[in-house]
Amino acid sequence: MKTKFILILLALTLVLASCDTGSDVSVPADNSLPSVENTVPATENSTPASEVSTPATENSEVSEETSTPDESKPDKEDSWIYSGQGVDTHGVDQRRLDEFLEDSLFVGDSVTDGFKLYVNNYGNLPSVNFFSTASYGYINACRDKESSSLHPKIGGETKYIWEAVEYYEAKRVFINFGLNDFGYIQDSKLVECLQTICDNIHSSSSDTEIVFMSCGFFTKNARNAGKGVDNDRVRAKNEIVLNFCKENGYDFIDVSWAYADAEGYLDSQYSYDDYCHLGYSKYNFWEDILYGYAADKILGQYENIETMLK
Repeated sequence: MKTKFILILLALTLVLASCDTGSDVSVPADNSLPSVENTVPATENSTPASEVSTPATENSEVSEETSTPDESKPDKEDSWIYSGQGVDTHGVDQRRLDEFLEDSLFVGDSVTDGFKLYVNNYGNLPSVNFFSTASYGYINACRDKESSSLHPKIGGETKYIWEAVEYYEAKRVFINFGLNDFGYIQDSKLVECLQTICDNIHSSSSDTEIVFMSCGFFTKNARNAGKGVDNDRVRAKNEIVLNFCKENGYDFIDVSWAYADAEGYLDSQYSYDDYCHLGYSKYNFWEDILYGYAADKILGQYENIETMLK
């Protein structure tokens, strides 16, 4: 009996020693807890494609695009913008600049979609509206609603540009097209589309100012990949839009050369797809240009640039 008691006591001692060893293993040495991000399955964090408002390729941002925008400017010899487009606000009060730009409407394609994301996530612009969609352009904007599904919608209803201008009661409309047109559109057709857009805006919203923005360039790697891009053609078409503006009293803003390298390609460091789309945080150049434009307009000294050809 005494021997049996001793054996039981010895067994209990071994069990207690085992429990102490297990507690040492269960607690990490640094007392760190698992990351919260790792507790949710990856599929729970993904957004269904049907809920994404911009093209899938537009959302494939690298992680650095979620960080604070890079405020550095391209290193240019005379001005950081080759074309001569100004960014100097001449000491105009920020409040006046914002008042000038507020209630503006930005019309365009996927590049303008990118600017919308910049404004919503990074930018300092006042309240502005957007009427843009991927693959939109001069030709599609002038097609009948029945013949094109590319017209953006407002409240579920397809609208023309001039109807959007009227709907938003825009003080001015900034039109940024060409990415989906300039590769094939004829010069005469481009001018016809420009005139159609302007005439219809004036008919429905006579007080709205119309401003055209330059179409952006493609990267050198896009050309080398055999995608059929031609920056010289883009510049030639931009020149037609610029001349149309000069001849008809409209303003033209260059937002293209600010991103160009020494050879006239879109500098790859500003493009997230190494093709033609800008990284969302890189639209700070657009913002600078728009504020410079606003200052010149307030001071009554804005003049269109001389040329888009370099």
